[in-house]
Amino acid sequence: MKAIVMNRAGGTEVLELADRPDPVPGPGQALVEVAAAGVNFMDTGVRRGQFWPEIPLPRVLGVEGMGRVVAVDEIAASKPLADLDPVWGHGMLSSDMLVQMIYSAL
Repeated sequence: MKAIVMNRAGGTEVLELADRPDPVPGPGQALVEVAAAGVNFMDTGVRRGQFWPEIPLPRVLGVEGMGRVVAVDEIAASKPLADLDPVWGHGMLSSDMLVQMIYSAL
């Protein structure tokens, strides 16, 4: 997959387009094909090293976006889509990302 990655804190010069391994959903996760993503003040703060410096590098920024669920874990695969609620994830500035899910009916 393609992603906007940062390998150190700094200005926009630290961002680069990179190839990353395709994510595979694990327990409680769904794979989302990202259609649109936003950049907000939190992304700017993380990029500058002001917020969450404990997040390991390299980082893929982005917590706002939308897309299409293209794969789910084994538990979710056995449930009606109406019983699954994608919640959130990091890394929206990429072609694909993993999101944590809540199972409404287990």
